[in-house]
Amino acid sequence: MKFTNKEKRVWKNRMLGTVATVGLMGTMLTGTGIALADDILGNNGVMNATTTARARVNLPYENAEKLVNTAGTTVVSNNTVIPSDYSFFIQFIKGKTTVETMGNGWEPFVTPSSPNDERAYAISEKNIVKGQTGVRYNHVSVFGKDVDVTMTVDDFTGTKYGDGGIAFNKVSQVGAYENRLQNATFTFQFYQSGTNTPIQLTGFHTFSDIDWGQYIRLAPNTLNSISEILADPTCKLVAQKESDGSLTIADPHNTGSNDFDIDAMFTLLFRDLSEFTVTFGSAGVTWDNPAPENDYSWAWFGNTAVKPARSEAPVPTKTVSDSNETTVTSNTLDSMREGFTYQISQMIPGELPQFFYKNVEMMDTVIPELEITSPIKVTDETGTDRTSWFTNSGKGNQIHLQATAEALQTQAFYGHVYTVTFDTQVREGANLLAYLQEDGKYHFPNQAKTIVDNKEQATGKTDTIVNEIDTTPDKKVLDKEGNEQSLANFEKGDTVQYVVSGTAPYSASGQTFTLEDDFQDVIDQKQELFKLEVEESDGTWKDVTSEGKIVFDESTEKLSWQLADGSILAGKNYRATFGGTLKEDGDYGQFVTEDGKIMIPNVAKQIVGTQEKETPQADVEVPDIDQTPVKSVLDKNGKETELTSGKKGENVSFTVKNTAPYASKGQSVTLSDDLENVLDLQEKEVKVEVKNGDQWEDITSQGTFTNNAEEEIVSWTLADGSVLAGKEYRMTITGTLKKDVDYSAYMDKTGNILIPNIAKETIGTKEKATNQVQVAVQQEKPTLLPATGVRQTKESNVLPVFASASVLSLAGYFFVKGRR
Repeated sequence: MKFTNKEKRVWKNRMLGTVATVGLMGTMLTGTGIALADDILGNNGVMNATTTARARVNLPYENAEKLVNTAGTTVVSNNTVIPSDYSFFIQFIKGKTTVETMGNGWEPFVTPSSPNDERAYAISEKNIVKGQTGVRYNHVSVFGKDVDVTMTVDDFTGTKYGDGGIAFNKVSQVGAYENRLQNATFTFQFYQSGTNTPIQLTGFHTFSDIDWGQYIRLAPNTLNSISEILADPTCKLVAQKESDGSLTIADPHNTGSNDFDIDAMFTLLFRDLSEFTVTFGSAGVTWDNPAPENDYSWAWFGNTAVKPARSEAPVPTKTVSDSNETTVTSNTLDSMREGFTYQISQMIPGELPQFFYKNVEMMDTVIPELEITSPIKVTDETGTDRTSWFTNSGKGNQIHLQATAEALQTQAFYGHVYTVTFDTQVREGANLLAYLQEDGKYHFPNQAKTIVDNKEQATGKTDTIVNEIDTTPDKKVLDKEGNEQSLANFEKGDTVQYVVSGTAPYSASGQTFTLEDDFQDVIDQKQELFKLEVEESDGTWKDVTSEGKIVFDESTEKLSWQLADGSILAGKNYRATFGGTLKEDGDYGQFVTEDGKIMIPNVAKQIVGTQEKETPQADVEVPDIDQTPVKSVLDKNGKETELTSGKKGENVSFTVKNTAPYASKGQSVTLSDDLENVLDLQEKEVKVEVKNGDQWEDITSQGTFTNNAEEEIVSWTLADGSVLAGKEYRMTITGTLKKDVDYSAYMDKTGNILIPNIAKETIGTKEKATNQVQVAVQQEKPTLLPATGVRQTKESNVLPVFASASVLSLAGYFFVKGRR
């Protein structure tokens, strides 16, 4: 348009007042044009109209056929309702939509109010490259798919001076301004957001405020893609089919209008459309002179969210979000403790006042096993809090929001998406078995509903999933430093403590929960050492031992801790301590491993309802008996000693004593004794006994006797030493001092005959020798002949003295040896 300087002030107001959003996405109708009018004029969306007629050189469409009479136009009535599937609508979303220029040569946007107006990117017609110059609006949808749209200049008609230009709004609208151009042709292309992949959409587009001889020309490809053209019976616009197959819809009368004038708008319904081409121009504008320096007259090409007929409200949606999933219909929580958020969204189409709704209600019933943990909040698509436009008459887990009567009668209420949000989480201690499905997961359903203009519609269902805890409890033994180990070393008499830790399944709520530990019979379990703790949400541990019942069977060393209802543990980490003392007199032989170690195993159980889970095994290693066998020789009184005396031909008895290691079990055991070749031994003179309690049991017959008569080496062998394992044994060997052998090899420097003796214990391949004992062999006295005369008397006195001295010498040796 061309304005005089006096008119420019009027134009400035008109430009601000008539700006409206180019839109095609009713899925998320924001009615940005409505909102913008409110923001600028503060008049509840009623825009001022410029009513002064404008002089035109010509009005080429003044005699064209009225649009309502044109074939292909649907004339609406009070009963016309636009189906909800025609809901796609482009919008500029403040705080989300971004704008990128395409091509080069961009300049400041010069307006009567600013030499560099921030509202738009501008470009001179001299720098426009047809088919390439334009802008890309990113994220122009909130409800449904995320969509980007490009707006490309395909063609334009300027003046003979070539001083025109185009500017694209970048702060609040999707659309363009034209300056000193007859017209410009734009192609809108829709893309999947963030890509160059075209996307097909179904929706509507309203061209409004067509006045002062302006026209919209729909290209043939656009006409072929639209379903209907809607117009009110009062519509003043005319239509003319062009020779190239396009359709021009124009204002024929050179009169003004505003965004909400139903007689100056028409609406296109389209299905599966990925692009459309439209030309915007002013039929009656001519320029006979170059542009004056201050000619900033810009004509705005836009639309509004309203339509000449009411729209059916789309089906509301229900989504759920958690810490790593956003606005989905099915989500999986990390645990029952994780909170999540429900969203109920209802799009309210942009409507004219005659189509305002009687009621808008949003309702939800949350299952009792969940609890609402935040206030109920309502926002629009820009994130603006609109809670005050609704009242909530629901209680507890019932939500019932109703739009206020005032909001329903306000233009600003329409053309928006309202989303109800609230946080929730699984109620602690709730019995959740009803939600445990065959897949082993908990499924928490939700479905909301809305009532719009007395029509009730349900949302889709959401499914919040939590995997059942199916972990195996762990078991450790505390070593002497208090560290948890799979294996620890202790000795008899030590106190041993085990720790059973795990996470109770959620199914523990409403079911019995039992921890059970059956100690081996070599550990004396102590009931007073038991303790059960549960981890709180702040990471601290709480003693809940008293919450359960302890059942202890001393005869079997089994202790159980039982809860009738495991709710206090459900989904929580727990740790239980069991303890006892290693018995001094326990039968450790049953725990000897193949490599000869004593390993006492322990396994506990977690029982939920009837489902049992065993812990891994924890082991306590106890050192084996490692004693050296002791050998004794019996004196004439039967007393065990290391030295005794005997005469040739007399019997001498030896004993070998020890406590066999538990490693004897499964291994061969041999007791052997080298009696030298001066002792005579028979099989019946060997006896092996094992001590059971206070009694000695003869087990000689269980072994095999071997006697090397030539070397006088005797041995007794058990193929399997189990009968000896961990028990005290003694072997008694009785031999006879031979009379007819030479004892000189055993005579010491003093002339005494001492026979040494050492026995051996061999278990498997491990051999141990006893201490040495000795037998002193008494020597025979020489025969003395009687003497004659005085000499006889003297000699007879000497010989007895010599014999007595010899006996005293041996006795003294015995004394010293015995003390040694």
